[in-house]
Amino acid sequence: MLKMNVTLKANDQATRRTRNRIAEHGPNFRAVKSGNCPDLGGGLHLLVRTEKWHGWLPWNEVNWQSTQGKDFALTLGCE
Repeated sequence: MLKMNVTLKANDQATRRTRNRIAEHGPNFRAVKSGNCPDLGGGLHLLVRTEKWHGWLPWNEVNWQSTQGKDFALTLGCE
């Protein structure tokens, strides 16, 4: 289970939904967990939250940076 503060950025494959959620609620989130989300078309997703919002974003549509400053591309699955 993930539990870390992250900064998210939509990548080139990101849908409008992902771009909008990051623009509306981010870019700083708390990554809570990862898993499959059938309601969003299946595939691996990341559950993130802020003080006023939480939701699932597809792993393959975001790049992130942890608060420790290391960049990660989320395209290969969960840790």
